Amino acid sequence: MSAELLHNFIYRCDFLTYYVYHFRRWNGYISQSKALQKICKRYKRCTNVSFSDLKEECLKYDVMVIKSIRVEDLNNLMPMLHQECFDFKVVLLARDPRAVASSRKYFKFINPVHKTLYELGIAKPLNDTTTELHPDNVHDYCKWLERNLAAFRKATSRARRRIVVLRYEDVVTNVTQKALELYKTFGIRATENVLKWIADNTQSKENAKRGSHDMKRNSTSSALAWRSDLSIDDVKLVQSACNDVMQALGYKLIKRESELINTSASLLEPVLFE
Repeated sequence: MSAELLHNFIYRCDFLTYYVYHFRRWNGYISQSKALQKICKRYKRCTNVSFSDLKEECLKYDVMVIKSIRVEDLNNLMPMLHQECFDFKVVLLARDPRAVASSRKYFKFINPVHKTLYELGIAKPLNDTTTELHPDNVHDYCKWLERNLAAFRKATSRARRRIVVLRYEDVVTNVTQKALELYKTFGIRATENVLKWIADNTQSKENAKRGSHDMKRNSTSSALAWRSDLSIDDVKLVQSACNDVMQALGYKLIKRESELINTSASLLEPVLFE
């Protein structure tokens, strides 16, 4: 997502034509957004909502949050981060590349044939006696992390004050506390409804899905799932491909299977990003 596009979204509520087109087809996911429910109900159905209707609704809100997967280069956002007249902040969310590799093993690409990583040759078949993964599974992700961590370190003090580098694993250890810290950083008050939603959707005993997306989960179990899903050979391959960025982010490297399966032992080093 480009800086210009973000600028238009955040400060002008200018939605691209293709966004409005896809919005009209997202009926299944709109049920999760009270703001979108409201506007669709007002116009009887989502297909009746126009570009100007979305913009009018958007401008009513004091705070806008955009989840982007992903901003390719944090450097592109630096001009916005340096403008004092814009109250603009960025959360750079990182996750252990070993967990990313585990989740991508079974990912199906959205295309007519729904090929898996195995079928595309990015991961080896399950009955292969060697490691199931291929370095390409996580190589791009780790390069993305390296590129954006470098941009963060090189940024001016003014820009760094507006960037939060956050490890997914630190969030799941205490979701409510981390959410309150973020709300405080952004100068927003967390309501009881928000805290209840966090509890309901991150402490579920069983994962609940809609299609291929987890809607409710136990965050702690999800964060540790890779340690039972990957073999020690898988882990070593990922660590080899992502060694530098893993150490920069404080992810401990492991050498033996006993370290892999001992989930009571944390693989996180304390890291201060500032």
